[in-house]
Amino acid sequence: MYDIHCHLPFDISDGPSGRSESVEMLRIAAEAGVTGINAVAHFGNYLRELQDRIEVLRPEAEALGITLHAGFEYDFSDLAECGDDPRLVTVSDCSRYVLIDFCSSNLPYFAGMKFYQLAGRGYRFIIVHPEVLFTRHDLKQLSELQRQNAVIQLNASSFLPESAPAVRNLAHDLIRCGLAQAVASDAHRATGRRRNALPEARAAVSRRHGTEVAELLFDLNPQRLWENLHPLELPVPPLSRWQKWRLGL
Repeated sequence: MYDIHCHLPFDISDGPSGRSESVEMLRIAAEAGVTGINAVAHFGNYLRELQDRIEVLRPEAEALGITLHAGFEYDFSDLAECGDDPRLVTVSDCSRYVLIDFCSSNLPYFAGMKFYQLAGRGYRFIIVHPEVLFTRHDLKQLSELQRQNAVIQLNASSFLPESAPAVRNLAHDLIRCGLAQAVASDAHRATGRRRNALPEARAAVSRRHGTEVAELLFDLNPQRLWENLHPLELPVPPLSRWQKWRLGL
């Protein structure tokens, strides 16, 4: 299993405070069956520092059978600051997929235009945790971005009982309508609300949508994104006219 979005690096951005907690997060990930982690920080002028943190953690990760990659999670506004020929950090050494967070409840109407522009530079985009930021009213625009080859990644914690009902319901709706394509931990801590909840989330998705859908979301598609392959479509039943109306599609 590949975790393409995990805030593992310690003492940088909003990751864990201290190496020992990062090591504990690695142990928990290994128990969950994770073999590769895109260890991210929010984008900033500290790539070398981020890479140094990963090198400190690499021996423990290798002992647990985990491959580490140093990555960034970009805010959409960062793309404008990067200029027309950016050097974006992707989810793995061989991938051209980039994590994008909109950090706002507003989905810019020109997002597709920016994605199209940067696709010409060879980049592809993963929209992270839209169930946390948006509502059903944004599903139509998300589906349009997906048609431009953007990928939608859900957070494992969104499926937990303690998540907000609106977040949990939208996460399931994104699966039901076939828009969701991968699940990642987005873990920031070893314990608590921002822990790695991949096993619990997988169980919840399997109960609601079946084991085949769970395997695609948690195993196959994250690995495909790591390997720079487009994710596979979910085997979900077509929506009825009423369901499409309810979801604004």
